[in-house]
Amino acid sequence: MESCFKVLVLLLLVSVVLSSYEPISRNNEDHRRKRNSFHLTWKYTQFRIKALSADMATYELAFCDGNPFAGIQCPEERLCASWPEICDGVQSCALKYRDDCLNQSRISFGNVDPRICDGDENRRWCGWKRSAPQRCGEDFVIKNGHARSRVIRIMSPNWPGRYSNDRFCYWTVQAPEGHQLSVRVRKFRTERNYDIMSIGNGLRYDDENSVIIFRHSGTDKPAQKKFNTRGNKLWVSFRSDDRESDKGFHLEISDTLRYDAKVAGRNPFRGNQPIRECGGDVTLEANQDYQITSPGYPEPYPDNHECIWIVRMPLGRRMEIEFEIFELEDELDYISVGNGDNTQIRPLLFKYSGRTGPAKLLSQGNVVWIKFFSSLAISRDGFVINLKDYPNRECGPESITIKTISEGTTMTVASPNYPEPYEDNHQCLYRFQADPGRRLLVRVLDFTLERGYDWFAFGNGFSAEEEHAIVWGHSGRDLPDPVEFVSNSTEAWIYFNTDFSGGERGFLAEVYDVAGS
Repeated sequence: MESCFKVLVLLLLVSVVLSSYEPISRNNEDHRRKRNSFHLTWKYTQFRIKALSADMATYELAFCDGNPFAGIQCPEERLCASWPEICDGVQSCALKYRDDCLNQSRISFGNVDPRICDGDENRRWCGWKRSAPQRCGEDFVIKNGHARSRVIRIMSPNWPGRYSNDRFCYWTVQAPEGHQLSVRVRKFRTERNYDIMSIGNGLRYDDENSVIIFRHSGTDKPAQKKFNTRGNKLWVSFRSDDRESDKGFHLEISDTLRYDAKVAGRNPFRGNQPIRECGGDVTLEANQDYQITSPGYPEPYPDNHECIWIVRMPLGRRMEIEFEIFELEDELDYISVGNGDNTQIRPLLFKYSGRTGPAKLLSQGNVVWIKFFSSLAISRDGFVINLKDYPNRECGPESITIKTISEGTTMTVASPNYPEPYEDNHQCLYRFQADPGRRLLVRVLDFTLERGYDWFAFGNGFSAEEEHAIVWGHSGRDLPDPVEFVSNSTEAWIYFNTDFSGGERGFLAEVYDVAGS
């Protein structure tokens, strides 16, 4: 009964998943990109690959050259068993050790047990074969006798109709040793920035060291429309996202004996320096807010850019860094943020990308650097970063320690959670010390406390007592009188006290270093 119930639940879940997919709509008034009908998606394939890889790893096995579509690497050998070779009745792996293995099984168990010596014909390997990911694409071989005549045509799935959404496909082509291949891009039309095609030398797909056409998309053919490979092997990959589709692409590939493009395909990463006509030095005043956006915002940012901003505030200040809008191409385009003006050290955020912005950051000092990098292809909407003067709002053991205000520096101090309402039952003491011979100017900028219950004070020295106070027990919505004072020594303090209920906006104050009299 319990097993029947589980089956019914599973069928219900599958029906819900299938019903959540909608046919694509081209006439949406708001032009929203809607999901296409259900099929064996790349996301599902990736899930299967991860599960299969984890299961194989428990037996210290891995895919051939890291390629899940190729097969399983034979343990302790350079040989690889392809998926068709696994469980085909003919053993490929561990043949050199089979006799020794069978003999050892006789010694260990008293009889020959071939099940522990069968390599890729093992029952467990057969199970993995049934779970092997389905590949979209094909491997082509041009043999010697066809080098002058054969043309390989590689087309996106469903060509000349629209390709499916959320697919990954790759193809390989091999010519005889010592030959080269030529490529001609006949047709090309994909969703810009989301559905991408790459081409490169060799058989290892999406290898940046071998790439010739890198993540190309849109309605124009790539800049390298015709080219020759540097060797006899070639790969092509195609990736579509889960929304919108188009006609796709049509390639013609042949041996250079049949067609010679007369130009070698070049790797776009070699000798290609990013454009650095962006970023710059920014100097902010105390309490000044500032906004940094990606190049060209609100339009998608351009490819192949590197922007560095160095932002400075007055000495003694700190900055809050908030990502209001954030959408970068996963992994390849990124933002890094750090303290100081050296982009090689002290990162607060390192190579962050994707569609979800990071949490707010807080600088350790008055200088931060922000670095943005975009790759050679594919852009997104970009980012909006808000920089704000961040007051010292800590209330507790750390806030009781003395804050040093060196010559030429300033500091802002605020009630906990400012400008949001402060919490109940706080007793906050902030103490400040200037350099010898200097004085401190304390000024209140904003003030709203629960009248008669929560109160504020500031004064000279380190002891928060009424006899040393300039203002004592002030509450309500009016600024204190006086609103500022200059300390009579190198020391000053601020004290803030709340009761058990009724939090308000709180206070914001500023402490300056000034010359002594």
